[in-house]
Amino acid sequence: MENNSLSVVVPCYNSKKRIVACIDAIKLSLDSLDHKFKFEIIVINDGSTDSSGEHIKKMDKIKVITHSKNKGLSSARNSGIKASSSEYIAFLDSDIEVEKKWFQKMLDLLVNDASIAGVTGHLKSPFSNKSRSLLEKYLFSNYRGSKKTDNKTPLLYKWFVFSNTIIRRSVLEKTGCFDENLISYGGEDTELAIRINRDFPNNLRKCESAVSIHYSDKTLNQYRKNMFEYGLNNFNYIIQKHPDYKKNLGANMVSSFRGRLIFNSISRSLCVFLLNLIKHPLLIKFLVISSFVQGVRNSKK
Repeated sequence: MENNSLSVVVPCYNSKKRIVACIDAIKLSLDSLDHKFKFEIIVINDGSTDSSGEHIKKMDKIKVITHSKNKGLSSARNSGIKASSSEYIAFLDSDIEVEKKWFQKMLDLLVNDASIAGVTGHLKSPFSNKSRSLLEKYLFSNYRGSKKTDNKTPLLYKWFVFSNTIIRRSVLEKTGCFDENLISYGGEDTELAIRINRDFPNNLRKCESAVSIHYSDKTLNQYRKNMFEYGLNNFNYIIQKHPDYKKNLGANMVSSFRGRLIFNSISRSLCVFLLNLIKHPLLIKFLVISSFVQGVRNSKK
């Protein structure tokens, strides 16, 4: 491992619309670094069936890893980790474009404070609030994720996402990498963040000024289906692996009397009706959580 070195890991699955702009933004941001960092970009083509692979082949100054079939985010990111040897590892999803000073601001925190295990950036919508889709009105609202915080305040593990993050290699050497049993949508970030939280309590941060643009091409219904799949396939596995986090992750709300009183077919229908009248993020959040709860309940049948 070389000091002052950075590997940028970008999983790519059917990302023909976004992958070129994603990599171009990464290169621009890396080129503007003040630090004398040696860096590399590793793109993992995770079994794409569209023309993503052709776009990737045309790019220069990147290392490409190709999976013959889609193995999921955990496997793709782990392939990137194994192919790297840097002191710092950045994880960026292929539908994200970092701003010019993103790497500078993120690395400044890590370089200047050896106690920080990892830093995640701030995701921003490319659209104004009026022109956002229903899903985007929720994704980029104050009703999702962490509240605005400063660089010195520890970030709760649940809000530490790996879509735009830099972490120390030494952290992963202690905690282990992503759990490849989590193949379908959801939970791989949370599961690894739990392990990091155990070994490095209060050492995760968010850099609000390190902004990246997140292009969400999904509809609300597609996202709800994803959350259903998360509840159906992955959530119980995470709870079984980390039973002491069961309450903190809200598992008690799934099967409790209170949970069934709140999340049921009648409340979902009422919420859909209200959403046609009022496009409020809280209504969208309710439907998203309700889909997840349905998935968890179905997994126990």
